[in-house]
Amino acid sequence: MNALYKRLAACLNGLEYHRTDTEYEDALIRKSFLFQCINSYGPLVYVAFAKPNSLTLFGGWGYTDPYGEPYADTCGARGRDWWASMSAGSRCSAGGDGGGEDFIFVRDDCWSELRVTMLCFMILKPLYELPLQVFLP
Repeated sequence: MNALYKRLAACLNGLEYHRTDTEYEDALIRKSFLFQCINSYGPLVYVAFAKPNSLTLFGGWGYTDPYGEPYADTCGARGRDWWASMSAGSRCSAGGDGGGEDFIFVRDDCWSELRVTMLCFMILKPLYELPLQVFLP
């Protein structure tokens, strides 16, 4: 995908008027950097910040959840109860003063998905790209 963005940046850069080669190269570097940064790190930002907050993007494209609200891509339990958003292993005392019985609330959050995404970026992507860089000129 980065190769496509590199060609798109060159095409868009060619449509602009640059007085010097240095201006042309600087604009091309900025565009390539922006496109590759969004392509490479956009999923991490989405999983880390947008998904845990249940943001509805583009009005849910017309899809609604069982409550009739626009669909939101969320992590873990979906529901309106405050206790459904407690982190895994959180304890809440029934007495409020430490006495009474403890309850454990469990929720599947975005950490597992974020770990898998980071694994792909930090290990699998370099393992794929390294042979390409070594064997292809």
